[in-house]
Amino acid sequence: MTAKIDAEKVRSERNRRAWTQEHLAEVSGLALRTVQRIEKTGSASTESTRALACCFEMSPSDLVVSSKLEHRSGRAKLQLRPAFMAAALATLALVSFSITRFAVAEDITLSFHTVVTAQDDVYEHIGEMSIGDGEESQFQMDGIFKELVTPSDLGNSQILISLKIYADKGGEFALVSEPSLVTTSGKEAVFSLGLKDPHGSRIRVAVTPQQ
Repeated sequence: MTAKIDAEKVRSERNRRAWTQEHLAEVSGLALRTVQRIEKTGSASTESTRALACCFEMSPSDLVVSSKLEHRSGRAKLQLRPAFMAAALATLALVSFSITRFAVAEDITLSFHTVVTAQDDVYEHIGEMSIGDGEESQFQMDGIFKELVTPSDLGNSQILISLKIYADKGGEFALVSEPSLVTTSGKEAVFSLGLKDPHGSRIRVAVTPQQ
Protein backbone atom coordinates (compact mmCIF):
# COMPACT_ATOMS: atom_id res chain seq x y z
CA MET A 1 0.00 0.00 0.00
CA THR A 2 1.32 3.43 -0.97
CA ALA A 3 0.91 6.57 1.14
CA LYS A 4 1.44 10.24 0.36
CA ILE A 5 3.92 11.64 2.87
CA ASP A 6 5.35 15.10 3.44
CA ALA A 7 8.57 15.04 1.40
CA GLU A 8 9.64 18.45 2.71
CA LYS A 9 9.28 17.21 6.28
CA VAL A 10 11.46 14.19 5.50
CA ARG A 11 14.16 16.44 4.05
CA SER A 12 13.85 18.87 6.98
CA GLU A 13 14.15 16.11 9.60
CA ARG A 14 17.15 14.64 7.76
CA ASN A 15 18.93 18.00 7.40
CA ARG A 16 18.19 18.87 11.03
CA ARG A 17 20.27 15.86 12.00
CA ALA A 18 22.96 16.70 9.38
CA TRP A 19 22.29 13.33 7.73
CA THR A 20 22.96 12.64 4.08
CA GLN A 21 20.50 10.68 2.00
CA GLU A 22 22.99 7.79 2.10
CA HIS A 23 23.06 7.84 5.91
CA LEU A 24 19.26 7.96 6.15
CA ALA A 25 19.08 4.99 3.79
CA GLU A 26 21.56 3.10 5.96
CA VAL A 27 19.87 3.72 9.33
CA SER A 28 16.37 3.12 7.94
CA GLY A 29 17.27 -0.03 6.01
CA LEU A 30 15.91 1.48 2.78
CA ALA A 31 17.64 1.65 -0.57
CA LEU A 32 19.24 4.98 -1.45
CA ARG A 33 17.03 5.25 -4.56
CA THR A 34 13.97 4.75 -2.34
CA VAL A 35 14.99 7.62 -0.07
CA GLN A 36 15.72 9.85 -3.08
CA ARG A 37 12.34 9.00 -4.65
CA ILE A 38 10.46 9.68 -1.42
CA GLU A 39 12.11 13.08 -0.97
CA LYS A 40 11.33 13.94 -4.60
CA THR A 41 7.75 12.65 -4.96
CA GLY A 42 6.43 12.11 -1.41
CA SER A 43 5.22 8.63 -2.42
CA ALA A 44 6.14 5.86 0.01
CA SER A 45 4.97 2.40 0.97
CA THR A 46 3.59 1.78 4.45
CA GLU A 47 6.77 -0.08 5.37
CA SER A 48 9.00 2.79 4.16
CA THR A 49 6.89 5.34 6.04
CA ARG A 50 7.24 3.33 9.25
CA ALA A 51 11.00 2.97 8.76
CA LEU A 52 11.49 6.72 8.29
CA ALA A 53 9.22 7.57 11.22
CA CYS A 54 11.22 5.22 13.44
CA CYS A 55 14.49 6.95 12.45
CA PHE A 56 12.99 10.38 13.21
CA GLU A 57 11.45 9.12 16.50
CA MET A 58 7.93 10.06 15.50
CA SER A 59 4.65 8.38 14.56
CA PRO A 60 4.09 7.38 10.90
CA SER A 61 0.97 9.57 10.95
CA ASP A 62 3.23 12.60 11.53
CA LEU A 63 4.69 12.08 8.05
CA VAL A 64 1.48 11.28 6.18
CA VAL A 65 -0.17 14.17 4.32
CA SER A 66 -3.76 14.77 5.40
CA SER A 67 -6.31 13.48 2.90
CA LYS A 68 -9.14 15.81 3.99
CA LEU A 69 -8.47 18.27 1.21
CA GLU A 70 -8.37 15.45 -1.33
CA HIS A 71 -11.78 14.19 -0.15
CA ARG A 72 -13.31 17.64 -0.48
CA SER A 73 -11.86 17.98 -3.95
CA GLY A 74 -13.34 14.61 -4.91
CA ARG A 75 -16.86 15.64 -3.83
CA ALA A 76 -16.55 18.93 -5.70
CA LYS A 77 -15.62 17.15 -8.95
CA LEU A 78 -18.83 15.14 -8.85
CA GLN A 79 -20.83 18.38 -8.97
CA LEU A 80 -19.02 19.88 -11.97
CA ARG A 81 -20.90 20.41 -15.21
CA PRO A 82 -19.69 18.51 -18.29
CA ALA A 83 -17.83 21.51 -19.74
CA PHE A 84 -15.95 22.09 -16.51
CA MET A 85 -15.32 18.35 -16.15
CA ALA A 86 -13.73 18.25 -19.61
CA ALA A 87 -11.46 21.17 -18.71
CA ALA A 88 -10.51 19.49 -15.44
CA LEU A 89 -9.68 16.24 -17.23
CA ALA A 90 -7.58 18.12 -19.79
CA THR A 91 -5.64 19.78 -16.97
CA LEU A 92 -5.18 16.43 -15.24
CA ALA A 93 -3.85 14.91 -18.45
CA LEU A 94 -1.34 17.75 -18.78
CA VAL A 95 -0.17 17.29 -15.20
CA SER A 96 0.16 13.52 -15.71
CA PHE A 97 2.20 14.11 -18.87
CA SER A 98 4.51 16.49 -17.01
CA ILE A 99 4.99 14.00 -14.18
CA THR A 100 5.79 11.24 -16.66
CA ARG A 101 8.36 13.37 -18.42
CA PHE A 102 9.93 14.26 -15.09
CA ALA A 103 10.00 10.65 -13.96
CA VAL A 104 11.91 9.47 -17.02
CA ALA A 105 14.43 12.31 -17.00
CA GLU A 106 17.96 11.03 -17.59
CA ASP A 107 20.59 11.10 -14.89
CA ILE A 108 23.34 13.70 -14.97
CA THR A 109 26.91 12.37 -15.02
CA LEU A 110 29.38 14.37 -12.92
CA SER A 111 33.15 14.13 -13.27
CA PHE A 112 34.98 15.85 -10.45
CA HIS A 113 38.45 16.56 -9.12
CA THR A 114 38.79 17.83 -5.55
CA VAL A 115 41.98 19.01 -3.88
CA VAL A 116 42.04 20.17 -0.24
CA THR A 117 45.12 21.81 1.31
CA ALA A 118 45.16 21.74 5.12
CA GLN A 119 48.37 23.02 6.70
CA ASP A 120 51.08 20.76 5.21
CA ASP A 121 48.68 18.03 4.11
CA VAL A 122 47.05 17.66 0.69
CA TYR A 123 43.96 15.52 0.09
CA GLU A 124 42.86 14.66 -3.43
CA HIS A 125 39.77 12.92 -4.79
CA ILE A 126 38.99 12.13 -8.44
CA GLY A 127 35.79 10.38 -9.39
CA GLU A 128 32.63 10.17 -11.47
CA MET A 129 28.98 9.56 -10.57
CA SER A 130 25.58 9.51 -12.23
CA ILE A 131 22.85 11.25 -10.26
CA GLY A 132 19.28 12.33 -10.92
CA ASP A 133 18.23 15.96 -11.41
CA GLY A 134 17.86 17.57 -7.99
CA GLU A 135 19.19 14.54 -6.13
CA GLU A 136 22.04 14.68 -3.63
CA SER A 137 25.11 12.48 -3.34
CA GLN A 138 28.22 12.60 -1.19
CA PHE A 139 31.80 11.45 -0.89
CA GLN A 140 34.31 11.67 1.95
CA MET A 141 38.02 12.43 1.83
CA ASP A 142 40.03 10.39 4.35
CA GLY A 143 37.24 10.86 6.90
CA ILE A 144 38.32 14.49 7.35
CA PHE A 145 36.27 16.31 4.73
CA LYS A 146 32.84 15.49 3.32
CA GLU A 147 31.32 16.91 0.18
CA LEU A 148 27.65 16.80 -0.89
CA VAL A 149 26.82 17.64 -4.49
CA THR A 150 23.43 18.34 -6.09
CA PRO A 151 23.00 19.03 -9.84
CA SER A 152 19.84 20.81 -11.02
CA ASP A 153 18.82 20.92 -14.69
CA LEU A 154 17.84 24.52 -15.55
CA GLY A 155 17.06 23.77 -19.19
CA ASN A 156 18.87 24.80 -22.37
CA SER A 157 21.86 22.65 -21.28
CA GLN A 158 22.38 24.83 -18.20
CA ILE A 159 23.05 22.99 -14.94
CA LEU A 160 23.26 24.41 -11.42
CA ILE A 161 25.94 22.68 -9.33
CA SER A 162 25.37 23.10 -5.57
CA LEU A 163 27.91 21.94 -3.01
CA LYS A 164 27.85 21.49 0.74
CA ILE A 165 31.33 21.12 2.21
CA TYR A 166 31.80 19.71 5.71
CA ALA A 167 34.99 19.56 7.79
CA ASP A 168 35.69 17.34 10.79
CA LYS A 169 35.54 19.39 13.98
CA GLY A 170 36.12 17.42 17.14
CA GLY A 171 34.87 14.14 15.71
CA GLU A 172 31.75 15.63 14.06
CA PHE A 173 31.24 17.06 10.61
CA ALA A 174 30.27 20.73 10.47
CA LEU A 175 29.14 22.68 7.40
CA VAL A 176 31.89 25.14 6.44
CA SER A 177 30.83 26.28 2.97
CA GLU A 178 27.81 26.06 0.66
CA PRO A 179 28.77 27.42 -2.79
CA SER A 180 26.94 27.00 -6.10
CA LEU A 181 27.66 27.76 -9.76
CA VAL A 182 25.76 27.57 -13.04
CA THR A 183 27.54 25.88 -15.94
CA THR A 184 26.59 24.11 -19.17
CA SER A 185 26.72 20.44 -20.08
CA GLY A 186 30.30 19.48 -20.89
CA LYS A 187 31.80 22.64 -19.37
CA GLU A 188 33.85 22.53 -16.17
CA ALA A 189 32.66 24.49 -13.13
CA VAL A 190 35.48 25.39 -10.74
CA PHE A 191 35.04 26.21 -7.05
CA SER A 192 38.07 27.64 -5.26
CA LEU A 193 37.62 28.92 -1.73
CA GLY A 194 38.95 29.02 1.81
CA LEU A 195 37.28 26.90 4.47
CA LYS A 196 36.32 28.26 7.86
CA ASP A 197 38.22 25.70 9.89
CA PRO A 198 41.09 25.90 12.45
CA HIS A 199 43.69 24.90 9.84
CA GLY A 200 42.99 27.66 7.33
CA SER A 201 42.28 24.99 4.72
CA ARG A 202 41.59 25.71 1.09
CA ILE A 203 39.62 23.61 -1.37
CA ARG A 204 39.41 23.47 -5.14
CA VAL A 205 36.60 21.49 -6.72
CA ALA A 206 36.29 21.07 -10.49
CA VAL A 207 32.97 19.56 -11.64
CA THR A 208 32.05 18.75 -15.25
CA PRO A 209 28.41 17.72 -15.84
CA GLN A 210 27.27 15.68 -18.86
CA GLN A 211 23.66 15.02 -19.90
